Amino acid sequence: MPPLSIEAVPASKRSDYDYLMRSLNKMNEDGSFDSAAIVIHSPGDLMRLKACLVLKKLIEINNFVDPLHVKDFPIGMQILYPNLESQGDSKYVIDPKVAELFYISDFYYEAFQKVYRAQLGLIDEALKEQR
Repeated sequence: MPPLSIEAVPASKRSDYDYLMRSLNKMNEDGSFDSAAIVIHSPGDLMRLKACLVLKKLIEINNFVDPLHVKDFPIGMQILYPNLESQGDSKYVIDPKVAELFYISDFYYEAFQKVYRAQLGLIDEALKEQR
């Protein structure tokens, strides 16, 4: 990942935000990212960023593997949640993982489709080799 950079860019319309998010985030067919960025356009985006920070912390304290799968959550599993009450001594770092979560939280369908289509392509290739 490239080093952190912060820029103020004009994004007066939601379509500007969508364009920036899609062009600055480079997600591979396996779900990994070559680059990840966060674009804040509205107060809702800021709230989603906060949720992504908490989600990253939740993933860390529960030792979840990346990427998360439904099968990783058996019935009756206890999940630890970060203590959000002690704001003073809690540190949340915005890093590439948070940027990835931020992108996926907004463009989840596109992210899913990219990985899904790539996996279907692998299955098709395997089936063609079987013939």
